[in-house]
Amino acid sequence: MSHRLRRALGRRGAQAALGCLVACGALAGVGAASAADDHVVNTAPSAWDPPALPIATGDTVTWNFDATPGITHNLVATGGPADEPRWSGTIVEFASSGKYPFQFTKPGTYSYVCQVHAGTMIGSVTVTGDPVDPPPPTPTASATATATATATATPTAAPSRLPVDDPRSTPAPTGSAVTDTVAPAITGLRLARIARGLRATFALSETATLTLTVRKGERPVRTLRLQVRAGERSIAVRGLARGRRTVSLLARDATGNRSATVSSSIRLRRG
Repeated sequence: MSHRLRRALGRRGAQAALGCLVACGALAGVGAASAADDHVVNTAPSAWDPPALPIATGDTVTWNFDATPGITHNLVATGGPADEPRWSGTIVEFASSGKYPFQFTKPGTYSYVCQVHAGTMIGSVTVTGDPVDPPPPTPTASATATATATATATPTAAPSRLPVDDPRSTPAPTGSAVTDTVAPAITGLRLARIARGLRATFALSETATLTLTVRKGERPVRTLRLQVRAGERSIAVRGLARGRRTVSLLARDATGNRSATVSSSIRLRRG
């Protein structure tokens, strides 16, 4: 074989190899684009960021409550596909921190709201594409208890979805809980002005249903009923006009014990 012929064959082989690399790279790119994506929705003081999110089936959305540390939010489903039972009721309980993922497996429009800021904190996720297999179901509490009793050496898996913290779905107390006669206590109520409203900060001795009432004189102008966990808590109330406002807090625990009403006043300014 002549030297010129060997050089020509070498050039053709290099071109063929380059073409294969380009084609393989294009195919790899197609495979990467078809993989499920992760998306993040951040909390703002009284909004979701972004408020509307388009995604594909199989994608996961993570709600990032760490974006507003110290401000309490929750996430309650208000609409979605009828054949998606996982998107119903309270998706994320009241919390002021944490990250909460949810994988969407069926197409449709999923709407939700934060009950603490119901007037402004409204969001939606629009899912397109063919349905995909849902994530494996989380073991129920009874199944976990049975597994623990029969095989104590086997660790139980942490649930992938937060427990529903809704007073309407809380079961009636049984056993020693029935004899609970200690009322919840609210202490350290402080009010601060924020844009177009106020923030109430306080401590709660036990998890309870909290009623927050804002009054102008003797007339109630805003009432919130929230399931609040024990500890230091902060609740923002927006959409209030300027002037003096009185905030009253009352807590009721699972057995019906009521706290003393705690009140404080603040003068709101414009803007």
